[in-house]
Amino acid sequence: MSVSDSEQSQQNSQEVSGAPQKGGVAGDAQALQPNTQQRYTTEEIVQYLTRLFYIKRIVSEGDFRLIVTTKGDGTTPPPSVLRELNQSIQAYGLEVRRSINQDSGDIVLCLIGTLSDEITCSACIFDQAQQKLKTEIFDTIANNSFSLSVSAIDKELQPIFQRLVELGYLTVVGSQVTFGPLMLVSELNQYELPVCDMCSIPGSVVCFSSISIRLPKKRK
Repeated sequence: MSVSDSEQSQQNSQEVSGAPQKGGVAGDAQALQPNTQQRYTTEEIVQYLTRLFYIKRIVSEGDFRLIVTTKGDGTTPPPSVLRELNQSIQAYGLEVRRSINQDSGDIVLCLIGTLSDEITCSACIFDQAQQKLKTEIFDTIANNSFSLSVSAIDKELQPIFQRLVELGYLTVVGSQVTFGPLMLVSELNQYELPVCDMCSIPGSVVCFSSISIRLPKKRK
């Protein structure tokens, strides 16, 4: 076989195997880069945004549009993604709404709660650390026959204790503290409350100090 025949054979072999003829491996990788760039479905983008809002709560509209554009195909309008995002978190009493940053004037997207019951209001008032202190105070009162001396409240718990009294979660009568009206109607079910001997209908009414609240009878 002549030299020219050998070169022709190698060229044919490269064409059949798909080996790069010009530019080597680097040139081939550069040519394939646009085709191998990963794109995400709308559902995947919504899942990503949901986690983002759970963490940050407030996202600038510019960042929101950038995420949708770079992760998507560039044709899905942000309002469509926002509608699907709100549909996915609606069952949790959450919604993403547009607002304005009063300091900078920028448009932002905020994660807000749409429910207005006592428990969600408590989550807006107290942060995670304060929620733990609140539960500690409630458990201490429940473990002491639902009445506790005010002096028994630790000093580190005093700020949150005073706030709970102001909101109606706790009631102070003399030197004793017990559950207040808001506590009885919002977080009552997790505690085994005693039956008040002063009531004419045992098992249906519970009295704390001067507070009397009628409760539904437990099903057997």
